Amino acid sequence: MQLSEIDERNWRETLNLEWSATYRYKLQTEILDNPNIVSIINGIMRNESEHIAISANYLLDNFKTDVKGFRTTLFYLYMDLAFEKFANKSYAKFRKESNNEEVKSSFMKLIKSEAGHTKIFRELIEQIENGNFPVVKVCPVCGWELDFGTSPTESTVLKCEKCKVDFKLVEIEGDWQVEKVS
Repeated sequence: MQLSEIDERNWRETLNLEWSATYRYKLQTEILDNPNIVSIINGIMRNESEHIAISANYLLDNFKTDVKGFRTTLFYLYMDLAFEKFANKSYAKFRKESNNEEVKSSFMKLIKSEAGHTKIFRELIEQIENGNFPVVKVCPVCGWELDFGTSPTESTVLKCEKCKVDFKLVEIEGDWQVEKVS
């Protein structure tokens, strides 16, 4: 189903809220020492994971890219980039609204940090889209890294350096996966 611009924006915001809730609850389970409360929060946190899946699926189903093998990765990197831009803009607004120099200074530190994050995500996206980022998968037999290099072709076969099992690179639903060669 093709999402309208408003629906896409709302699902993106929903995903960000659910991620935030999950992390908040995770931190609370580490801080609080009442096992009954921690158990309840863990249950709520599991439910938030379902909300994340619903939101991400709507958005990922509508995400299009011409880059072979990196569909899900690019989806999340673009989501991260949009979030960092939003955070930077929000912190600039908060800084402007404050009359407290210490608060303004703290928001300026956050603005600089978020600007750095934005640059990192832009560069990662650019490297992937230009075919300059290596395709690295984890060997499903021993856990070693399988490095297929940059811009590999589908059906490229690579022998794991550690367990000596052969794997071929396949594209499944826009993402690189490895299959054991029999």
